Amino acid sequence: TRDAELATRVRRLRNHGMEPRYYHQEVGGNFRLDAIQTALLRIKLEHLESYHAGRARHAQAYQKELAGIEGLILPQEGAGKRHVWNQFTVKVGDGRRDDLRKHLQAAGIGSEIYYPLTLDHQPCFKDVGRGRETIRVAHELAQSVLSLPVFPEMTDAEREEVVAAV
Repeated sequence: TRDAELATRVRRLRNHGMEPRYYHQEVGGNFRLDAIQTALLRIKLEHLESYHAGRARHAQAYQKELAGIEGLILPQEGAGKRHVWNQFTVKVGDGRRDDLRKHLQAAGIGSEIYYPLTLDHQPCFKDVGRGRETIRVAHELAQSVLSLPVFPEMTDAEREEVVAAV
């Protein structure tokens, strides 16, 4: 970046929010990269747009192929927005999310439940916030969403196998 203020903040965030050392100005993390990670990311960065395009192609196909399945709510791309489809997360109704996940697993198809616990249930945030009643939707989603495979190198046959299993 050419923005000195932003560069300073990013450096601070990548080092646990410290500045100066052992004085934490904000919550950060250990986001420092070693030389090998940096070299690999420089190469991968050249392919970023093709990665986006590959996932978007599969997401669009999922939208058509999974449309109309009762109890399944598909993610939507906002009008005038560009989704990178890092995940393709569906909402499964009637408390059947875990059944679908087990079915997919039995068929050899990976899926993931990202963030199964809301922040108020994470031990590190137990004393933060006002409790369950203030984030009802988050709790509902933590119990009902499932991410299906979507990656740039995915073949049409692999995607069709996921669709058939769903």
